[in-house]
Amino acid sequence: MVSTMNIARRPSWLRVAGVSLAIFFTVLAVLWFRVSAGADPVLSAQTSSGQVTTTTQSTTTTSSSSSSDIPVTSAS
Repeated sequence: MVSTMNIARRPSWLRVAGVSLAIFFTVLAVLWFRVSAGADPVLSAQTSSGQVTTTTQSTTTTSSSSSSDIPVTSAS
């Protein structure tokens, strides 16, 4: 006699796709909250590994008397 209690059913593709999307969006939400809170490990590693300085360079054109400030970024 075969017992029907021991037979495992295969999950449907719809359930697999639904669970996969739920896990994906959960991980995406956690990462989004971390980045918005400023606790992103990748961004903090980039700023601590090298020093980034921003300077402004004033240029004067001959056609107008005003000068424009152009930000120049250099990593050292």
